[in-house]
Amino acid sequence: MPHLFVRGEGLLFASGTSDSPTYLIQSALIIAGSIFPWCVAMGATFPLMMAHLKEERTGFSFLYQANVLGAVAGTIVTVYFLVELLGLQRTLHLGSALNILIALLAVASARCAGPAPAAVAAVAPSVADGLSPTVCRTLLFTTGLSSMGMEVVWARLFTPVLSTFVYAFAQLLFAYLVATAAGSWLYRRHLRRGRPISSGTLLAGLAAASFLPILLNDPRYNLNYRVALTSIMLFCGFLGYLTPLLVDAVGQGEPARAGRAYALNVVGSILGPLTASYLLLPTVGAKVSLILFALPFLAFFAAQARRTPAGVRLSAGILACGFLASALFINVSYEERLSPLFADGVIRRDHVATVVTCGQGREKTLFVNGIKMTFLTPITKCMAHFPAACLVEKPREALVICFGMGTTYRSFLTWEGMNVSAVELVPSVKAAFGDFFDDTGMILAQPNGRIVVDDGRRFLKRVEARYNIITVDPPPPVESSGSSLLYSMEFYALVRRRLAPGGVFLQWFPGGEARITASVARSLAESFPHVRTFRSMHGWGYHFLASENPVLLGNAADLAARLPKAAARDLLEWSPGETAEGIFSKMLASELPIAALTATEPEARITDDRPYNEFFFIRRETLPWATN
Repeated sequence: MPHLFVRGEGLLFASGTSDSPTYLIQSALIIAGSIFPWCVAMGATFPLMMAHLKEERTGFSFLYQANVLGAVAGTIVTVYFLVELLGLQRTLHLGSALNILIALLAVASARCAGPAPAAVAAVAPSVADGLSPTVCRTLLFTTGLSSMGMEVVWARLFTPVLSTFVYAFAQLLFAYLVATAAGSWLYRRHLRRGRPISSGTLLAGLAAASFLPILLNDPRYNLNYRVALTSIMLFCGFLGYLTPLLVDAVGQGEPARAGRAYALNVVGSILGPLTASYLLLPTVGAKVSLILFALPFLAFFAAQARRTPAGVRLSAGILACGFLASALFINVSYEERLSPLFADGVIRRDHVATVVTCGQGREKTLFVNGIKMTFLTPITKCMAHFPAACLVEKPREALVICFGMGTTYRSFLTWEGMNVSAVELVPSVKAAFGDFFDDTGMILAQPNGRIVVDDGRRFLKRVEARYNIITVDPPPPVESSGSSLLYSMEFYALVRRRLAPGGVFLQWFPGGEARITASVARSLAESFPHVRTFRSMHGWGYHFLASENPVLLGNAADLAARLPKAAARDLLEWSPGETAEGIFSKMLASELPIAALTATEPEARITDDRPYNEFFFIRRETLPWATN
């Protein structure tokens, strides 16, 4: 499958930017085509194993419980241990080896097996409490759609609490799976005793529990990530109980019927994330999306109220209606909390992220999914003027990867005659440019500038242009999931291919764990023959200047003299009382040898296979058998 993804990536280069309809449709087709044969085989394992068991009409729930427990183990072992220890490729190889082992064990089991056991009577023929097969199938489709849609919304809703680490999604998935496994185990336990919970009671519990993530993750409560994860577990527990119950009720031990019933659940699980990502989140936001996904459970509860014990019906009805009222009229989400902090706060949403801009004057700030990305600081101006002033010949082409507030892009355009391109992954970040600068209209009207919504690495692969300057300012924190793609040696190799002769590359690194700093520095040092490192004008973070040729800076006066008048005014816009020469003097005085950074962790480097900055659990926990 990874090889198919690589082939598919090559086919997508001609499909335009990453937010274009052509790209989105073609990428969906390529992903589906790449995974389809293998996922068909995986989906067939449930009915296949049911046919092999031939023991009871509740065989699906027996297998479902085992499958969910395996998913729990796979999530934790892979994210917390395997990738950090083995890297992505060897982790995939290990997964492939386990699949081969399963196949060999299956062949050996078939050869050693005796006669197939005779089918036995159903353990509990009325597990669905009299629900018709049509209602069961409708519930299976709806629970798949709503639950998987909710999972996408949870990922965005919980980002301010869980942050953007790869472990955040793993924790969310772990909580989801553990609760689902607990619900499935409880169902099997009740089934053996002949007293499963009624479907009406389960729907009552789902109706109330589906609103808990909105109630408990109101940012005004200032609760921690454990609350965020706990808020979904009651809902997932009910879901883990209900899903196998419904499939057992429809399948009645027949693998084909159970397989078709489970397929309906999977179809809903496919449509749920698409509905959340491309329809609900861009239009109504996280809170309202969750409410809309929860309403079907409330409707099913109302429709099946007669099957619910009177006490449960009354209690669940009061709770569900109270929770819904609170979600609608009392509780707020992080985006709603951030926007009113200042009178000019603005919310923008798209299929990638929710963007909030707020603040006045120099206090203007950009938030993406509730995480503070950047603010108006002279450092981002230096990201343009410092490398441009380093070049003896006037630079003609510049590329900014990670647009952010647009400060660096705006500063480059003050260099007369320079063509400037900027790449930004999130469409709403580009749209927010005008929130930060009064002269945005004039900037956007300049014919020598363009802003492209695309992935930075994909842009470098697609274009044939060569640039005198390339800058990159990856999203914070430095451990963010996916950020290694802008720190890796493979990314730096792409940058080298797009640098014009004598061109320079500026990598901004805000600082953080010393070992991650060392890994970034070493990756650069092994990718470029010449790298120089400077502290920022404010004394925090690093500007790495890398090039194929020696970077000969001269003194601060030389750098300041190379600034055009408009560029000098721009550099000092937010630095009253400073001079261009003074700013450059501070930076030059703070230069340090790159060896001083790499010494902390001499072997650490970042590659696509070993995203050192993203996976850090073992080394930070200092386990006795940890490796670098």
